Amino acid sequence: MQYYIKNAVLGACYDWYISFENNLTEIEDYYYLYCSKYDFTDSIIPDYSSSFTTNEDFDLIIEGDKVNSYLHVEQLPMFPGGDKARIKFLNENINYPEYARRKGIGGRVFVAFMVEKDGSLTNIEIVRRIGGGCDEEVVRVLNKMPNWKPARQFGEPVRVHFIMPILFRLNNGAPEINDPEFFAGYQLMSKEKYRNAIKYFDKSINNKADQYTDAYANRGICYYHLGEIEQALSDMDTATNLKANISPERAGNAYYNIALEFLKQKKYQQASDIFMKSINLNPSDGEAYYNMAVSHHFLGQSEKACEGWGKAQMLGVGEATSLIKKFCK
Repeated sequence: MQYYIKNAVLGACYDWYISFENNLTEIEDYYYLYCSKYDFTDSIIPDYSSSFTTNEDFDLIIEGDKVNSYLHVEQLPMFPGGDKARIKFLNENINYPEYARRKGIGGRVFVAFMVEKDGSLTNIEIVRRIGGGCDEEVVRVLNKMPNWKPARQFGEPVRVHFIMPILFRLNNGAPEINDPEFFAGYQLMSKEKYRNAIKYFDKSINNKADQYTDAYANRGICYYHLGEIEQALSDMDTATNLKANISPERAGNAYYNIALEFLKQKKYQQASDIFMKSINLNPSDGEAYYNMAVSHHFLGQSEKACEGWGKAQMLGVGEATSLIKKFCK
């Protein structure tokens, strides 16, 4: 048997949670009656890269089975040590996936699981995904969690379904936005509607609005996702020259991704030049050194290639070792 809880229910519970947190006690009965199975305390996994979160709708599917389980209980299950200990455990054990960081992927992963009578976690399932390896990382860490203090009903331990959000936050959350055209473009970009987003970034740039320099950077990222690499590079160069409000790591990652596309197209000189821009912004990025060296290799610049692979090796890129052995003295 399956129970389908529509996003409207989850959304209502979240709104009630926010209201309750802000001392609106009138909704207390509704919150405890309908929402006790949800935990809206964010477990934040921070990073300092680009920040584009999505808010797509979803259905939450809870699998039933022959063993009785409770949706509402007198005493909720608890991680040993409470919420602060749970959040500490997640922060210390979850690693922000490198692919997600490079692609600017962030947002809330919602994970559902069963807390058994003995406090062990079973039936771990991602019910809201953001991709980029974040979902798999959440499952990996929950599988190594210690047993919880089980829920109780009428004084006896019972098994319950539990849902927990884990927020992968990039660049300390979304930027403060004062430019309405930029804001519209940013929202569309968050939903991967890149062509429509470009139209609004164009308006911000043409109007020289408050955040038009940032619009260049974000428009460049849209062009990158659309495969229009030359235009993406042009916008990133303009944003950098105008000193847009973009972190060095974020700008470096954008240049890295653009350079990879040139490398795939066998435009080795352009790739090499752009990898260098990425390295100037992120000097500890071993992968950028590695791929810049690949570009030098195909350009017949053996000495530069070996130097780049050597730096990549020192920065922990293991693949560089075999190339050094094969092509370098």
